[in-house]
Amino acid sequence: LLVVPKAAQARLLQQFTGQRVLLVEDNAVNRELAQEMLSNIGLTVDLAENGLQAVERVQQMPYDLVLMDCHMPVMDGYEATAHIRNDLQMRQLPIIAMTANALPSDRERCLAVGMNDHIPKPIDVALLNATLARWLGHTEDTRPLPAASEKAATSADIDVKSALERMGGDHGMYNRQLSRFIENQGDA
Repeated sequence: LLVVPKAAQARLLQQFTGQRVLLVEDNAVNRELAQEMLSNIGLTVDLAENGLQAVERVQQMPYDLVLMDCHMPVMDGYEATAHIRNDLQMRQLPIIAMTANALPSDRERCLAVGMNDHIPKPIDVALLNATLARWLGHTEDTRPLPAASEKAATSADIDVKSALERMGGDHGMYNRQLSRFIENQGDA
């Protein structure tokens, strides 16, 4: 896993500030986490909870990029992407799958319906930033430097270091997500 150094964070803020993305995610926790990651690097983030809302939003507002979950109620990301590409003729709009489906066949399916790229969940901040840089027209490598590796926890303990690395070192985000986890999963 990777940590975002301060210099890389500042560079990302400079590159992405003013660009608008649509985040399409039905899970409230995932939506909040991703929105915070994107806002932290200067992106303006609009939200949709399903594919139908995404189709409506792209008709109402010009976006620089769409991050699309694949499995959602009402209309899934595959159908929404096909509708945006074929019916709305928005072929230049970058649509990036952001999904828990991480197999090569899942990536191929995303590309086959017209998505441009694929980011597996849980989100790796370095991969997210590099993918955004590639599709938002920034050629400079914005991937953070690798951190020293540490063996992941093998028990039921929470691997705080790994969790913080996934969240780009943002302690506030980590604490909010940990509180939400305890609230929702404390009896598990």
